Amino acid sequence: MPHSSKNSLKLFILPLFLILLFMQVTISCQKKPVLSGFDEEAWKKDVRGCGNQRLQLISALEKVKPQLIGLRHNAIIQVLGKPEGNSLEKSGQRVYYYFLEPGPHCQDKQNIKDAQKVFIQFDALDRAKYIIFDK
Repeated sequence: MPHSSKNSLKLFILPLFLILLFMQVTISCQKKPVLSGFDEEAWKKDVRGCGNQRLQLISALEKVKPQLIGLRHNAIIQVLGKPEGNSLEKSGQRVYYYFLEPGPHCQDKQNIKDAQKVFIQFDALDRAKYIIFDK
């Protein structure tokens, strides 16, 4: 009899595993949004804001902000590139930041205190929840 319950358990776990795997793949394969009016390539080329191009892109980024809210971190990276810094809050929420202008961080990567940045905070489900411009 114990052998029969093992088989029943296997028959239950396999479909459950497949359903969860399908859900994970579906959720993680989020399409990159089309952000008209925002020059993603210029943003990405201006690494750490040291080329002084990102300041000109702030207003366009603010306009597409509603389209960025709700995106998962992978989609944010597709749009803005690899974050220039990140942290993990006590609540488990991730925060990315990108520099907006040249500053001391261009010569010393550790010197980030006086730099103007945009912060993207993700919720517990890994979706962009807040986008805050530090001016």
